[in-house]
Amino acid sequence: MRGDLRGLPIEDRSIDVAVCGLALTHVPTLREPIAELARVLRPGGHLVLSDVHPVAVATGAHAFFVRENGSRGVTRNEVRWPSEYVDAFRSADLMIERAAEPPFQESFVEEMPEAAIRDAAREAVVGLPFALVWLVQRVR
Repeated sequence: MRGDLRGLPIEDRSIDVAVCGLALTHVPTLREPIAELARVLRPGGHLVLSDVHPVAVATGAHAFFVRENGSRGVTRNEVRWPSEYVDAFRSADLMIERAAEPPFQESFVEEMPEAAIRDAAREAVVGLPFALVWLVQRVR
C-alpha cells in the first residue's frame, strides 16, 4: 500500500509493524510524518525507520536518480540529527528500542569503476556511518 507520509490511508491503531525507508530525509520536519506513522500503529506495534545518516548528508550525500527519459536528477537530503528523531519519537509516544549506524564498508568502495575514485573514497568514507536505523515501539 502506498500513501502520503502526512496522511496515510490506514485506520488508526490498525497495524503491528510499519516500515519507512530513506524517506524522512526529504521532508521539511520530522514530527508530522512520525506522528502519522505512530497513529496507525497498535499499542505495542513497531516502527522500523531508516534514513541517510546526518554525517553522510552533511558531507554531500544526496539522492541521485535517473528519470524516465534517461536524464539524471538529484533530490537534496536534509540533515536530521539523532536528537530531532528522539524528540519526534517522544512526542508521538514511541519508545526507542534500538538505534544502529551501519558504516560504509570496503565492499562499497570496490564497486567504484576507477582506481583513483576508489582510493579517494576509501580514505573519505570507509568507516563512516551511511544510515541511521531505528526500531521504536508505540507505548500507548
